[in-house]
Amino acid sequence: MNRRTFLAVTLCAPLLSGCGRVPSYRYLLSIEVETPEGLRTGSTIVEVRAHTQSPPFPVVVRGIEGEAAVVDLGRRGQFYALLRSPQSPDWAKNLFAKLRPDYLHHGSTPNARETTKVNAISADRQTYVLQPAPADPVEAEKSKASQYPLLVRFRDAKRFETLETVDPANLAATFGEGVRLKRITVRVTDEAPQSLVAKYLPWVAEQHDPISEPRVRINTGLRTEKITSQDFIRR
Repeated sequence: MNRRTFLAVTLCAPLLSGCGRVPSYRYLLSIEVETPEGLRTGSTIVEVRAHTQSPPFPVVVRGIEGEAAVVDLGRRGQFYALLRSPQSPDWAKNLFAKLRPDYLHHGSTPNARETTKVNAISADRQTYVLQPAPADPVEAEKSKASQYPLLVRFRDAKRFETLETVDPANLAATFGEGVRLKRITVRVTDEAPQSLVAKYLPWVAEQHDPISEPRVRINTGLRTEKITSQDFIRR
């Protein structure tokens, strides 16, 4: 054991559960779309993992494993619900904390508090219907931001630079008259994460270098963001 590792273990020991891993949990994200051809759905499973960094800064660090949800509208094309929202690249890993801020935060250490919260989330089996941002600008100013993920599509599925955003309030503008978002839901699940994106975008799944991989800049409403393959697949 080197000196750095010895010091981390020594510092962590008195804090008991102050550092280490936290139980993980999974949730199912589902999108339902009404079309003239009938109801179309897409879903994905995201696993949220966390651990606590070693002292002197034992903060909780969250990460995710999963993929964007693919909604296949047949001849009308596909769109994707990314692992982020328009305003937050961390949307997927913080979603349940935003949905249920009333979860208990008891515990004397960050690890204990996070573990208590995750255990409560894992036991929660109800289905939540995500809400869009209020149409009333006054209400929107009261921190009632949209709970939706960022929706995008490709004009050419072989070219990342043809990515463009899709308005959840007006799918018809992109996919034709009669196409309407019915609802987006989430619920805790025990199912394993799926692998569907590679079927539609095999080249996205092959990206490994975050420096040289393709990216597209979009206006998210608050700032300009770079969308990359990491918004489609996290491992």
